[in-house]
Amino acid sequence: MSYEHYTSTEPLRQGLNKVVVRAGQIMYNISTTGGVCMINSVTFENFRGLRHLELPELSQITLLTGKNSAGKSSVLEGIFLLMGHASPDTFEKIRSIRGLPAATDITKLWEPVFYNLDTSKSLTISAKCNNQSLLLDYARDESFSSFDSTQEVLNTFISFTNPVNPVYALRYSFSDGNTHESGHLFVNAAGNLAMGADPKSKTNPTNALPNTLIVRSAAAYGIDDATIAGWFGDLELNDGKQQVIEALRIIDPDITDIKTIVQQRYVQLYIKTKHSTLPLKLSGDGMCKLAYLVLAILHSPNSIILIDEIENGFHYSMQEAFWETIGAAAKTSNSQIIATTHSYECISHAVEGITRAGMRNDFCLYRLGRAGEKNQAVHYSGDLLKDAVESYMEVR
Repeated sequence: MSYEHYTSTEPLRQGLNKVVVRAGQIMYNISTTGGVCMINSVTFENFRGLRHLELPELSQITLLTGKNSAGKSSVLEGIFLLMGHASPDTFEKIRSIRGLPAATDITKLWEPVFYNLDTSKSLTISAKCNNQSLLLDYARDESFSSFDSTQEVLNTFISFTNPVNPVYALRYSFSDGNTHESGHLFVNAAGNLAMGADPKSKTNPTNALPNTLIVRSAAAYGIDDATIAGWFGDLELNDGKQQVIEALRIIDPDITDIKTIVQQRYVQLYIKTKHSTLPLKLSGDGMCKLAYLVLAILHSPNSIILIDEIENGFHYSMQEAFWETIGAAAKTSNSQIIATTHSYECISHAVEGITRAGMRNDFCLYRLGRAGEKNQAVHYSGDLLKDAVESYMEVR
């Protein structure tokens, strides 16, 4: 099993049948150029199970908690869609994150992200990103015809089985407060998905969106060896090796070194302890996940990193040190971490660990809930959350 990652800056291959995703961990990377950027607030309308949800105050480290089906994972996917809308395979990536097979009908590609699968109402995601307004809107458009379209086709990918019923196009529009882009996702004459931009649309917004990475947790954790070795090599060249070693000592205090070893053209990381030298993959799922998260954060400065079920794979006894490490890595890389959890232990240890990392003023928690069709969100600042945990208040 391995992580899969993609960047929106690399060209999509014509005629790509599907986005290949192996079982287990799934990680995607939407890579853009640009400086420091952080989501300050976000609002969802008719997205997934979120009829309307506002998160008016996000911090550099934000935890999302709540009961099952409260919308925690949907928030991560919505942010991912907002930042990756310019890549036409983003819908397929979101399907893969949910463990769904590749779509054989174009409408099944995007209908699941609409509230109650109802595409008669537009889907809107808006956000403040470093106090710059972002607005993304998707709407069903049955009047659009690819045959008389004057749109410039940006990318074509993913072949679909011709459905019995006629398919419709999905219109999109995006603005960053200064420029506007719009166009359609549709099936072209060859039966492939195409993304077309309106001729008058400005497809290069004034300010580039931040690099955004999403990680989905599962029962077992896999690592793409070449990717993680490459990340580690970049950090080693920039004197970041020791920080990675110190992070992994949370699990095994006997670690003395990390090495990149190539055998028969196969590259992987090895963990050296006082007693042995073993491949990272043989060091346990928790060690693999910790190495991956720390390397991803440190290797992706000025990024937004979205992590689902962040506590999975880590024993409660190491979670305070884990959160201190995550806080320190976020501070070093100037990255924003938005993560979900079900665990009260994870929350309480996060308060202590992030405080020790000097990041409590840059930390908050949202408890998401639902009353009928109404979505709710209760905000806790770092200080308020610390008081709540010390008073044994239920914040999940």
